[in-house]
Amino acid sequence: MAYRKKIICEYYAVACRKNDQSDDNPDAFFDFRRWIKKANQFLPSEEENTYDDLTYTYYQEEARLDNIWLLEEGVYALKFARLRQTNLPHTATEKNEGEPISLEDNEYIGEEVVGIYNAQENILMLQRNKHSLSPTGIEQYLNLLWGNKEGKKFI
Repeated sequence: MAYRKKIICEYYAVACRKNDQSDDNPDAFFDFRRWIKKANQFLPSEEENTYDDLTYTYYQEEARLDNIWLLEEGVYALKFARLRQTNLPHTATEKNEGEPISLEDNEYIGEEVVGIYNAQENILMLQRNKHSLSPTGIEQYLNLLWGNKEGKKFI
């Protein structure tokens, strides 16, 4: 039997506004390649395989950017993850009662969000599951990594 699953792809224009900007002023488009360039410098290398600089608290859990790929000129793929240690699934067999998955310290269930950014159209497409980061969570993550040094926030 073939397995079928519906997926939802959400599309967003990448925009920003200054922190002190009122809601009456229009938002400005943001060249998301600038954020990607900043994030790329924190991705682990072969010598240093840690995601510490890319991991931020998301509610009582952690969120991070796992990787960025250049697919073609101006088109990028991004993989974010929500790292959870709560509301864990169970493993079960046909003959045994389900048992919760046991995680070690610093071990998580990773819930992925995959994005594709098209710089020419200034569109970010997100595909996620119900346990992963929400679009608002992605926005918060973008702002945390950006650091608001330019007084802007993504929306």
